[in-house]
Amino acid sequence: MTFNIGNQQAGVVNNVAGNQTIHGGQHGALVLDVERGRMLLADLRRQVAGASLPDGDRTAALGDIDACERALDGDEPDARSLGSRLGAVAQVVVTAGAVVSAGTGIGAALAAIAAWLGPVGNSIRRMLPG
Repeated sequence: MTFNIGNQQAGVVNNVAGNQTIHGGQHGALVLDVERGRMLLADLRRQVAGASLPDGDRTAALGDIDACERALDGDEPDARSLGSRLGAVAQVVVTAGAVVSAGTGIGAALAAIAAWLGPVGNSIRRMLPG
């Protein structure tokens, strides 16, 4: 039997062709590549700084990006906190009308960060238009 599995993002994924018995439960952990996160945040910062946003919205979004960068300085980045802050950035730019699509500019930067965050980034993905 052959089956193909596309992209999966979850705490624990089991692909089993047959029976599986698990003792003691399953636990997953999201491990973030901090350097990749820094690169993605730098791109998002450039996109937000260059976008046609009202000054207050730009300031708020850049402040949340600053908080995300600081969160990456610790020993273990808190993915949920990062997701929340990045969700705030997405909300600001989407409400201000700066995101045209998930494939360009700020939308592309947010989509890349959402992918980096894995399942935590789902809320960001849902905010992005087509």
